[in-house]
Amino acid sequence: MKKLFSLLFISIFIISNIFAKSAQVELITNIPDTEITYQLYYNDELLAENEQKVISVNPLTEDGETLDFTILATYNKRKGDTLSVTITPTSFKATVGSSVYDSEITPNVIYDSSNKTKLDSGRHVDKKIFGFHFEWEGDENLPAGNYASDIAINYTIE
Repeated sequence: MKKLFSLLFISIFIISNIFAKSAQVELITNIPDTEITYQLYYNDELLAENEQKVISVNPLTEDGETLDFTILATYNKRKGDTLSVTITPTSFKATVGSSVYDSEITPNVIYDSSNKTKLDSGRHVDKKIFGFHFEWEGDENLPAGNYASDIAINYTIE
């Protein structure tokens, strides 16, 4: 009886598969790229493109440093684009009398260890991708004057 029942069950299974129908579907979707936006901040304050920001620092007779500069980006790329940053500081100079006096003190760029040159894929909102600040050693023997160091910061994502 068990054999007959097993044979009957197998026969029903085979017959039902002969008459069975099937279909296959594929679901597709698209997430469009959004344009990358990125901006430079100093101490969490947005620096407008081509802005010339004046930052007061310690007297040049003392060692000094700035607060942090950061580049934040918003994007949703599927592959990493490349970030390029060029920072060019000049030495502190002052006008003393009718001539320009060069202190020969140039701010050193100190880069964050977490900086990236390749952007991570995926969606990111205001993600810190680059950071730095400046440091320098003062000179107590400098003549009095108003000193300034002009620093060019160029950055782009391609």
